[in-house]
Amino acid sequence: RARRQRPTGADRLLLSTWALAGKPLRALEAGERILASERDPATRTEVRFDLADAMVDAGRWDDAGRYLASLEGDVSPTYGARRAIGESEVALARNDRQAAMIFARRALVDAQTAGLANLTCHALWLIGRVERGRDIAAASAAFEEAYEYAARHDQATYRARSLLELGIIDMFETLAVGRLEEARQEALRIGALSTAAMIDLHLAGTFSVRGQVALTLETAARSEEASRRLSLSSLAMSLALQAVAHGISGNRKAMHDAIGAVSETAGDRDAALMIALANGAALFHLGDGKLSESVDAMDRAIELLRRSGGGAYDFPGRWALLRTVADVGGAEARGECRALTFDTAISRAILRAADAVAAGREGGDPEAIFAAADGVLGRCEGGFLQSLARLLVAPSAHRDGWGEPAAWLREALATFEDLGLANYASQSRLGLGAMGEPVPRRARSAHVEVPRPLAAQGVTAREVEVMAHLIAGRANRDIAERLRLSVRTVEKHVERLLMKTGSSRAELPALAEAAGLHPLD
Repeated sequence: RARRQRPTGADRLLLSTWALAGKPLRALEAGERILASERDPATRTEVRFDLADAMVDAGRWDDAGRYLASLEGDVSPTYGARRAIGESEVALARNDRQAAMIFARRALVDAQTAGLANLTCHALWLIGRVERGRDIAAASAAFEEAYEYAARHDQATYRARSLLELGIIDMFETLAVGRLEEARQEALRIGALSTAAMIDLHLAGTFSVRGQVALTLETAARSEEASRRLSLSSLAMSLALQAVAHGISGNRKAMHDAIGAVSETAGDRDAALMIALANGAALFHLGDGKLSESVDAMDRAIELLRRSGGGAYDFPGRWALLRTVADVGGAEARGECRALTFDTAISRAILRAADAVAAGREGGDPEAIFAAADGVLGRCEGGFLQSLARLLVAPSAHRDGWGEPAAWLREALATFEDLGLANYASQSRLGLGAMGEPVPRRARSAHVEVPRPLAAQGVTAREVEVMAHLIAGRANRDIAERLRLSVRTVEKHVERLLMKTGSSRAELPALAEAAGLHPLD
């Protein structure tokens, strides 16, 4: 007997449910069933809009464009706003930022005319995303406006999405994760699972740039699980970030396995491969002391960036620094980076470090140039980026007679050891030995671990060790004697600890208790 057809109304409910739950492929099945049987033009238009939105969430841009192209004409502001938002999403995915901005501004006008709070928030959010790669101040203003508008009009989804984007700006500027963590909690509270998976992706990316391998693997794996379960476009990047973590820690096989898994996914594999090469393979080779292989991996990543039309990433400046240090096309690489339409504060700071290396060879003021770059990188959480730049610059500075390369390497060594990166610590020791400098052997307390809440704030193992002595009531001089450090070094650890946690010294015991950290005897 023929199977009874599901009523259209049931599929309409399923379409809305699956779309809200962040399950775009389930939404696609329900929507196609409706289009196969429904003849009412208004219903068919609404379903096509829903399907276009679902395909945007799934990263299926051609399908999203197809549904938008199949829409029938309508002159209402509501129709115009929804269509313009869809067109802006597709244009942004294809890196046509000029078209994306035109459509987003058109959507904003129509949404405000129609008094549609959700579409107004979406348009403001899109404007911020378009601006993010070229004007951080304009992007922040758009996201702040979207967040405030969403809060006033009870648009919880866009409140979470706007927090996410503001957190991404923090990521590009200082690698702070406070607003990303807040956005994730908000997304989980309202059941926006696909948004939570995307936030996990950005958290994993931030932890990877901070050199925090365990946190990167934990959050990237969480994003991978959600991406597979919900059929999201974030799958490829979640695998790429696992490759990055393995590359930083020196695990070649695990890195190559993760890169291989990227190639088997759908979605934007080129972007994921670019990140795996730039922040995974290239950093693996640096930790292995192989500069030329690192340059080759970065070259491949930059070629993918050129093919994509550009974007805001942390690594172009490092490519210029690597080529400058290797003295292979450094001037051309620095020029190309300076001409980028989209870039980040981190990438620009590392580019300035490359300028310092060039100035040391060619004449100029390398110390002032590098001090400016080092200051920006020093404000980045975790210390990994600053230490990486110092590790790369130190041999050139030593050879050309400027700066404090030995001091940089000693501090880099301490940071790499705190992060548990034995490969990078080894390269720091080799660099000191090549300069004829004594290689320090630090006494570590093996039983001190970094609680996750503190690790998420960028607190290192050494800072946790100092904190454990502080909450036991010890003075800086006593701590210095116990840890065999100078008093000034302990003072610097305390300063960074207070800055990262946003706490006073008196508030540390309560913070430590909440994080599960106990005083050291």
